[in-house]
Amino acid sequence: MKEIIKKCPVCGQNLTVRKLECGSCGTEINGKFGVERSQILNDDDWKFVGEFINCEGNFRLLSEKLDLSYPTLKVKLSKIKKKLNVERERDEVEVFENDVDFYISLLERGEISVDEVIKKIKRRKI
Repeated sequence: MKEIIKKCPVCGQNLTVRKLECGSCGTEINGKFGVERSQILNDDDWKFVGEFINCEGNFRLLSEKLDLSYPTLKVKLSKIKKKLNVERERDEVEVFENDVDFYISLLERGEISVDEVIKKIKRRKI
């Protein structure tokens, strides 16, 4: 069985499933059906998700493995979450930990000084 294509080859928009058929008895069901979550992501998204899982969510390791900056990784993950409709409110500890990781990545690349990182972390309310 071939994998279902997700995008229109002409205009690039999402495709809609209109017909389901039983491979055993031939029963056909016509209508407008949603696509499974696994079909919503493209191959690049799935590659990123696989690497994210292999790195157990460690952005520093993922950054090294994919040679992408922390902010780029956050954007890619946010886009995938939006596609899957799994946005959620983050608790303050998680936000703080992500901010610290972000500032450390800036520090490692020489884009910010140690003093600036300390000031930014101290300004947090946690």
